[in-house]
Amino acid sequence: MKKHLLLLLGALVALPSLARDFTVYNSYDDRALTYTVIDEEAKTCKVVDYSGHLWGKLNLPANPYDGGTEFTLIEIGYRTFHFCLNLTSVTIPNSVTKIGDSAFCECIDLTSVTIGNSVTKIGNSAFYYCPGLTSVIIPNSVTEIGDSAFCECTGLTSVTISNSVTEIGNRAFDSCSGLTSVTIPNSVTTIGDGAFCFCRGLTSVTIGNSVTSIGGSTFFCCSGLTSVTIGNSVTKIGNDAFCGCSSLTSVTIPKSVTSIGSWAFKDCSGLTSVTIPNSVTSIGGWAFEGCSGLTSVTIPNSVTTIGPVAFYDCNSLSSVTISNSVTKIGNSAFEGCTGLTSVTYLAEEPLECDPGFATEVYEHATLNYLKSAEYKIAMTEPWCNFVNRIGRDADFKDDSAISEVRTSNDGATEVYNLRGVRVGDTTDGLPHGVYIVKSAGKTAKIAK
Repeated sequence: MKKHLLLLLGALVALPSLARDFTVYNSYDDRALTYTVIDEEAKTCKVVDYSGHLWGKLNLPANPYDGGTEFTLIEIGYRTFHFCLNLTSVTIPNSVTKIGDSAFCECIDLTSVTIGNSVTKIGNSAFYYCPGLTSVIIPNSVTEIGDSAFCECTGLTSVTISNSVTEIGNRAFDSCSGLTSVTIPNSVTTIGDGAFCFCRGLTSVTIGNSVTSIGGSTFFCCSGLTSVTIGNSVTKIGNDAFCGCSSLTSVTIPKSVTSIGSWAFKDCSGLTSVTIPNSVTSIGGWAFEGCSGLTSVTIPNSVTTIGPVAFYDCNSLSSVTISNSVTKIGNSAFEGCTGLTSVTYLAEEPLECDPGFATEVYEHATLNYLKSAEYKIAMTEPWCNFVNRIGRDADFKDDSAISEVRTSNDGATEVYNLRGVRVGDTTDGLPHGVYIVKSAGKTAKIAK
């Protein structure tokens, strides 16, 4: 019996002390803050609730008192100030190390927040839907910005991400439509899915050199984005990463990237130029679907897979070079590319596939193929369907994208195909495609 009592007593001693709360009232402004003790010995606590008229400015105390005992505030608890209407300004003291999940969620009148320089983590949805917030400076102590931390802060026009941040969570700045530019520092290694999606006012983005992966839908529907600089450590561009960025005109993909995800640049209708490096091994399905401004693309020797519908409806695409390393071309990869006039495919073993070339492409475009594969080309779908086929040496490079056409200067209109052959004085009656037009001393490339 004695032995059992000793064991019970030992177990009770081993139990941690139960958390307790204390409340500090301020009769001057009729408000009260409730704290939970985290550690009695260390005298640390977190703020967990409020009561009374909490409006205007809130300066959280670094050292609240429970009677005559001083505590140190180190955390703002879960949903502590959730939906706190009329709160306009918050100052978080330097003693705080963590802003809890949903701490200031839906504080719709909040316009200013000062984050102390000891905070290491901004919790999930910490400032979710604070539409009045206009600017945020994230101090050098913060290493993690949680999921949806500033999601739907539609009034946010400026955010400074410090060099200490290593992780930006999923949807962290989703729908911050007032943001115009973002610099992601070299300290960041991970950008979560949808981190900046629907930031329609965003015009430029610089991604630091430590980021290894751009998550799915990271910049989805950032329709105002015109410039993006991708750091040289990125290996993967996720699904939908830049989908719907209709103002983006050019993209240089660094040599570190090995895969371009499905829908990665779908509906980037303003995209006229894209450089795919020799490091890329796979181009996902629908990756460039609807990039109606894209005029030429070279698929490098590193690529083995072109996904289905990858370049669907790129109707301004006039030339495409498919490397001989490609082992799979997905169905309808080039369907709707009615402007194609030149296709270069120098494979020893031509693939049997269904890339979806339009009838007018088979009839009017030129297929450049490897001389030694002539018989196989003639026997393999879809390559045998090209009316115009030219055997080339292995070192052939397509130079059909003529930038200047030499013509007479008599002021007449002259129309040339992309091989420099004059085809008439007007595009009327010509098949769909891309032509060089000379008129009144000026030269232009026109898609018909």
